[in-house]
Amino acid sequence: MLKYGKGVQIDSIFSEVASNEPLAGLYIEGRLYRWNDLNADNDIQNDEMETVAIGSYTFPGTASGNFGTIRVGLEDLNTGDPFHTVTEDGRLYFAGITYQGGANCSMHTMRSMAKDNISTLKMVFRSWDFKTGHIFQ
Repeated sequence: MLKYGKGVQIDSIFSEVASNEPLAGLYIEGRLYRWNDLNADNDIQNDEMETVAIGSYTFPGTASGNFGTIRVGLEDLNTGDPFHTVTEDGRLYFAGITYQGGANCSMHTMRSMAKDNISTLKMVFRSWDFKTGHIFQ
């Protein structure tokens, strides 16, 4: 939760990715979600997650190996800005990436990069494997 997040701009998702297949040409999508507790039960439901920014990254065809670090630049879905501006304090955000990585793919720590006029702030998110639903710390 961004207790004092009003005005913070989130422009990127950083992640390490691993795949049992080569990374060359691998297409990755990143999404930033904002939680809106519509029924005030403090429980996250799918219909309460609003996608506020998206982005993508493709490993170059010359990429070698099965492990890499990426930065997915985000575009705000409402404004088209190359960042999402947090409009209220106390909002909860989630970042996620999806990609086709074969049966043995895994995702590692994801960080969303937020910036303001003074300094750069890193927010650490839990990451998960969308295929299996496993959460990684």
